[in-house]
Amino acid sequence: MKKRVEVGVILAGGKSSRMGKDKALLPFRGFKSLSLFQYQKLQNIFKKVYICAKEDKFCFKANLILDDKKIYSPLFAIKQVLEEINSSVFILGVDIPLVSSKTIEKILDSYEQNYEAVVAKTSNLEPLCGIYSPKLLPKINQMLEKNIHKLNYLLKSSDTLTVEVNPKEFVNLNYLKDYQNLIKKEKI
Repeated sequence: MKKRVEVGVILAGGKSSRMGKDKALLPFRGFKSLSLFQYQKLQNIFKKVYICAKEDKFCFKANLILDDKKIYSPLFAIKQVLEEINSSVFILGVDIPLVSSKTIEKILDSYEQNYEAVVAKTSNLEPLCGIYSPKLLPKINQMLEKNIHKLNYLLKSSDTLTVEVNPKEFVNLNYLKDYQNLIKKEKI
């Protein structure tokens, strides 16, 4: 029987420099923030849910993994998560709110322990929607020593399984205009 990944982690420690404000704190679908929306979604799937962020900035009680480095890098955040949890974890970016529970379950159902990572794939890899194993830590450490922070580089140089998913769920909210357009579509 396959071992199920039991921990979900939301990455919410980015600068949000292109957005102009902290996207993790923007309201979404009647929730006070994208963070709360994603947190509650993952609570319906995983035994334990965490948010990885630079500080406790949330308007709700959450299990936190504080990313206390001055470096803004999802790779560094994943390193901290894997070191703290010490088991395979599902990672979800706070800024991709349309990823459905069904898609997450599809990735979880595809998971096999012999892989170092299992990630969503549209026409591209979607590195902030997938499972990461602690087996990746030596590679992550080597990459960080060389100042390489690209998740795609890590995934392409690792034993990674990709899972085809619906590209419509991968609207990334990088700019205020992206967020505003999504909110407009939601109200239609």
